[in-house]
Amino acid sequence: MKEEKINEFFSKQPKKNLTMGAEVEMYLYDCENKDLLRKEALIQLILDKHLPIEVTRDYYPYQLEIRTRPHNNPDDLIKEFITTLKLCDKVFGKYKIKIVPKSWLGGNYDEMFNGIHFHFRNGNRNHFETTMFNIYPFILTLTDCFKFSPYDSNRLTQRFNSSQHCSFPNLVNPARSGRYSDVAMNRHTENSRHRLKTTQTMEIRTFDVSYNIEYFKSLVTLMFNVVKYIKTDKRVYQFEHQETENKLYKTREEISCQRIGFNYLFDDYNNNIYRFLCEKFKAKEIKVPFSIEIGYSDRTLSNERTTVSKWLLEKGKDIENNKKEKKKENPYPRILEGMNTIGNEDQNRIFGEIYEDGGDE
Repeated sequence: MKEEKINEFFSKQPKKNLTMGAEVEMYLYDCENKDLLRKEALIQLILDKHLPIEVTRDYYPYQLEIRTRPHNNPDDLIKEFITTLKLCDKVFGKYKIKIVPKSWLGGNYDEMFNGIHFHFRNGNRNHFETTMFNIYPFILTLTDCFKFSPYDSNRLTQRFNSSQHCSFPNLVNPARSGRYSDVAMNRHTENSRHRLKTTQTMEIRTFDVSYNIEYFKSLVTLMFNVVKYIKTDKRVYQFEHQETENKLYKTREEISCQRIGFNYLFDDYNNNIYRFLCEKFKAKEIKVPFSIEIGYSDRTLSNERTTVSKWLLEKGKDIENNKKEKKKENPYPRILEGMNTIGNEDQNRIFGEIYEDGGDE
């Protein structure tokens, strides 16, 4: 990787009016029926009675969507999101509904994928065309580093590989890319629970739900700073169009099939580019992609459930819940389907960890 090549993409002058908003999708699990939440009337009742307008559901009732207001710094966005997520966890818990912060549950359900979408706007000085063109190589880098919907130990993003809601953008004219492109113009404006946005934004929609809150913080911080300093006066790389498109397309393909992909535009692996960005923007560096513990089978990894408190790394809360639990039973019986290839010792250890999440409360 040539650092001077990457630095060509960034201006020394930050955007003064840049704002960033996020949409984070998570599953709702009905603990009484041992299934994803299917009750249309119940989800609508909970939203209308207990939760602010920033919280909604996506197409299916089991898809919770938490949106933030636009913020001019990543810390405030992160703080608002955590506050809202904790509120949602408390409210849904009263109805015996568990929030599962995952992009994919491993194929035992016919569920839609969840993801994280980011919206950006720089006041009234938006150069959407050049911004989307120049930022796309970094979107691919961070998508690769923060992927977490694993099919096996190498294919770590089943969502990005299979979702119809991500696709290669129009590089000739990025602002005319399709609605479900990796990066696109979002022209919808409506101030309601269904769609909380009153102006056009640049939307990035490639990211899986993060491995845990530390990964989410790192992603938000880096994504904000990359957009804040990306050049907007002209297209940075002046390669022949087809050559550039081929390099970006090959980079995109590696996200789906390699544990850590190669960025053909910058001629280096994406995790090395991630480290450079962390150093450049003084962001906390974490291990990317997420770590797979030794002993986990690929299928078990995909099926593992995570509580909100565990995702937020609030270990004390999980311990307290475990003490209150009188009887432990497997809260996700369908995980057992197709698991005969795992030895008894591994099953006891794996499911023991699932029980520690607190089970049905």
